[in-house]
Amino acid sequence: MRLPSRLVALVFTALALAVIPACAPPRESATTAPLSTSAPARQRPSADAEISEHRHHIDHLDAEIAQLLRERRDVSRRIQQRRIETGGGRVDPGREERVIARYREALGPEGEHLARALLDTMRGTSADREQKTGK
Repeated sequence: MRLPSRLVALVFTALALAVIPACAPPRESATTAPLSTSAPARQRPSADAEISEHRHHIDHLDAEIAQLLRERRDVSRRIQQRRIETGGGRVDPGREERVIARYREALGPEGEHLARALLDTMRGTSADREQKTGK
């Protein structure tokens, strides 16, 4: 499944808010050497290696996120199918609002946007449902 670019951007925004600060270098303090104020024309090899290591870590996180999104989509579809089979609606608005609130609490306002995009993607579009049912 190809995720909408907006969802991908929101996932990365959420990660940046939650993960990247933990990976950031320590801030300058009275006990540390001052950071250079001039940007070198070429980064030092150690900086290149550090950046490469962080990017590799992000790639690994992205792969894990994609796997979790696939699992979430599959579970969501099973729930939808079961609700429909038992005469319920495909969507439970109360449940969705609780999910949105959890994301908002964990990530702030960006979490709400991420949750809404995630829920929209996981439940699929009308075109997706019509294609499966042939209607």
